[in-house]
Amino acid sequence: SSGINAEWPLRPGRRNGDKLCIDFERCHVFDRYHVIQCYHCQEYGHIADSQYCKRKGATATCFYCAGEHKSKDCSERKLKTEKIRCSNCAKSKNRDEKRLCGSHKAGDYSCPCYIREKAHIMTRTAGCSLQTKNSYLQKAREIQRRKFGKVF
Repeated sequence: SSGINAEWPLRPGRRNGDKLCIDFERCHVFDRYHVIQCYHCQEYGHIADSQYCKRKGATATCFYCAGEHKSKDCSERKLKTEKIRCSNCAKSKNRDEKRLCGSHKAGDYSCPCYIREKAHIMTRTAGCSLQTKNSYLQKAREIQRRKFGKVF
């Protein structure tokens, strides 16, 4: 499976499920929304060492256990223990999200913070229909229901 980036003149006329002919082959068209995550603080919307990182000068936050160390140095990751923790849910103001922080790592596709960020990106993306966004949210809620027994 490979992908190509469609530039603006080609993009508006295409929808998920459409097909595009490339070199006499019919290819399926789908949208991909990339959620940017900082590998220093684990928050969304910026990359490590950018001016937007609030913890730029501070100790790194671990992707796996939310500890105050670099992810590559995490003993929990190396031991593959169940002590994973999402730093984004741990910092959340939502009580239900805070309770969930020990059930997944930062950046997990079922994480309520990740889902919220991806929905935000879809809202800002030109050509992304409300139907596409709602379809994603419905699938994400079903994944949350199966994994956590609850939807956020």
